[in-house]
Amino acid sequence: MLHGLANKRSVLLSILVLLISAFPVSSRAPIPQARVLQEVRSHLEKPEGLPLDVRAQATALKRYYDSSTAGTFWTESGRTDQLIEALEAVQLSGLTRTDRWVKRLRFMEQSLRAQDARFAALAELTFSAALLQIVSDLRLGKFQRYKKLLHPRTLARRVIENPALEALQDGFSLSEVLDAVQPSDIDYQAMKSRLGEYVALRRRGGWPLVRVGPQLKVGDSGRDAQDLRRRLAASGELALPLAAGDQYDAALQNAVKLFQRRHGLATTGTVGRRTQLAMNVPVETRIRQLQVNLERWRWFALPQGGPRWIINTAAQRIFVQQGQAEFREVRIVATHACQDAAAFDTALDGLTFYPEYRVSRDAAARYVLPLLKKNAGSLGENIKVEPQQALRAVPAVFRPDWIDWKNYNENDFPFDVTIEPGPANPLGAFKLSLGEIDSISIHGQPRKKLPFRQGLSCVALRKSENNLKVLLPGLTGDFPQYRKDDTASHAPIQVNLPRLPSVVFIYATVWLDAGGELIFGPDPLGKDAKLNRAL
Repeated sequence: MLHGLANKRSVLLSILVLLISAFPVSSRAPIPQARVLQEVRSHLEKPEGLPLDVRAQATALKRYYDSSTAGTFWTESGRTDQLIEALEAVQLSGLTRTDRWVKRLRFMEQSLRAQDARFAALAELTFSAALLQIVSDLRLGKFQRYKKLLHPRTLARRVIENPALEALQDGFSLSEVLDAVQPSDIDYQAMKSRLGEYVALRRRGGWPLVRVGPQLKVGDSGRDAQDLRRRLAASGELALPLAAGDQYDAALQNAVKLFQRRHGLATTGTVGRRTQLAMNVPVETRIRQLQVNLERWRWFALPQGGPRWIINTAAQRIFVQQGQAEFREVRIVATHACQDAAAFDTALDGLTFYPEYRVSRDAAARYVLPLLKKNAGSLGENIKVEPQQALRAVPAVFRPDWIDWKNYNENDFPFDVTIEPGPANPLGAFKLSLGEIDSISIHGQPRKKLPFRQGLSCVALRKSENNLKVLLPGLTGDFPQYRKDDTASHAPIQVNLPRLPSVVFIYATVWLDAGGELIFGPDPLGKDAKLNRAL
């Protein structure tokens, strides 16, 4: 009942504000700031009567307006227009649907000039709440709308919004405040810049289509080559002065290669069906792709400077960054389950040669149990199946072939499965651990096939030993590795690393490659569409 009354009070306040905005306002002197501030604090003492979106920011608002240095922001001439313009501008940072706030704040402007301090205070709080919400959205993303996509470690992040109000009080501009809270990573800034270019291009009508038909190559001429020149000039791969003409010359070939590189295609310089279809993707689709990937980069709290690894499972690559100067990439094999895993950021925990692999409970029940039911001796000597401590009925000396495995199922499998070091270990000859994230690691590739492989691997390095040296250039000498006929028993070797890089684990369909070019890649799991719907 109390909740219903509070909601009614919130609705009545909003209606009264709209009524005030419908009538002309007299030219009398504005209400003193101290009186508006007093009413602001009165509203915050009973936040249950405030509109829901203002109430959501009540803690941060109270923390600021209760301070001795607090003042009102939005009663000053021009300040409200600056915020509304800023909210419209942040759409170029990939933040969607700020128009709802813009429309509401346009209504509230009249209340700030009203001769009723209580309604002026409500408008003051509404403008401040809008700023705080946008600050949070720009720094953390709108993660409340898609929590299932994020790792608990990422969800635990918080931003203290009220310093944005303090920064305004100290004289910083709105644009400075909003720029400061956004990620400074080069990937984010490159996407933000490209988004601005594509939004401007959308206003001009987008890029022209090309005909999907015969392959085009150097030496060809005619209408198709002419359309191709216009298409690539519109998106920036071909210089505008070269847009005219109908010849497929060397300049057009280079522009085609650049387009192919930017879209993850083989850089052949000839235009076949795949390249033609990529060119006909509408600019609006590319804008949405950029917005979704900008949102992903807001999820991370990354330290400035120092080495950084970006594990991009959609791109099947690890990008190694060392400040602005050094940028390398290595190819990986990321499983479907790994691509579908929640995003997180952490730090490299260490390197282990001859690692032991502990099969997850789900994977063991799903993939190992059927083999045990068929033939308990078929797993091989390097795969250990041991009862968990809670299983009292099993004797101290245990052999898998003593168990009637038909008594167990995927929901009831109280056994631990471990794969000992060796050529068939799914981690290969080494494992790179990622902080407290036990379920995901970077590792080599096995030299022998296991009787089961599904659900085990996550991020495997292609050309394992060579790429490990790319990831960790400080390591010298020959690395331990297995021969295919290796049957020796190996004890795990822990390696102390002099400097541990920060790590981003992300599924990104737009990324910066090692040459600094922004790449639009595929979305194999359709995760862009899911996130776009949530936004």
